[in-house]
Amino acid sequence: MKKKVLITGLNSIIGIEVFRYLSRCTQTQIVVGQRHVPSLPIQDADYRYLDFNDGSTFQEALIGIDTVFLVIPRGIPNIEYSFGTFLSACKAAGVSQVIFSSVYRGKYSFILPHHKVEKLVRKSGIDHIIVQATYFMQNLTTFFKKEIQEDQKIAIPHLSRKVNWIDARNAGDAIVNLIYQFDQYKNQTIPLMGNENKNFMEITAKLTASLPKDVIYNATFKEFISSLKRKGLRYREIGVLLLFMVLEKLDPKLEIYPNYEKITGKKPTRLIEFIMRHLHDLEPSSN
Repeated sequence: MKKKVLITGLNSIIGIEVFRYLSRCTQTQIVVGQRHVPSLPIQDADYRYLDFNDGSTFQEALIGIDTVFLVIPRGIPNIEYSFGTFLSACKAAGVSQVIFSSVYRGKYSFILPHHKVEKLVRKSGIDHIIVQATYFMQNLTTFFKKEIQEDQKIAIPHLSRKVNWIDARNAGDAIVNLIYQFDQYKNQTIPLMGNENKNFMEITAKLTASLPKDVIYNATFKEFISSLKRKGLRYREIGVLLLFMVLEKLDPKLEIYPNYEKITGKKPTRLIEFIMRHLHDLEPSSN
């Protein structure tokens, strides 16, 4: 019998990649749970309506599910209540495994909603793996794409701090491997990292070397906040993000853990490889 895996957050950076790799596994039945019918081709997957703000949708969405891949979507006003209720429904439905996609835990990550959900997952009584990925390279081709293409700049402050970058494809590959190596890693927290720590000054230098126009950065908070508003972030989201960034600047040490290579037996993608792969997504817009 095929393992039934419920993917939440299909349209997120990591959800797309987990779907990509899981769809290659013939021993898996994929179930996509979200509020809207997926826009991706899912001829080999089922769709079930799931709304984290509506607990009445949980029971039907979880029927027959063995493993839940859990992502925090935007627009959840009460994280602890919604996810606490969902995890209780998972346990009642007989879900045996939860893999939660969190963020890499710096010293001050307790202010992020992911920290609250991690605590709920650990207390749920369900066997689980918490995956803490660092900064996705795909943010360059999604979150920052428009300003790179149109303005040839990245608006973000405190660029002197180095960030670890991971290709979401690598993260998705590792998570699918974890689904099938679950007993080996169950009830553990696994950092998923690339092999490069780079600040945004170094990132813009790499983009400049690869693109036909120079890419610069803007380190003012005013420009950064304006860019976040244009991208649709709410004031509360902006406030939490700014506070986290300021606090994390006080904790500059970032050790690299080679878990991706350990889990998959592969080397992680390098930043320049990612940029070259996505040159067509980053080239300046023609005026």
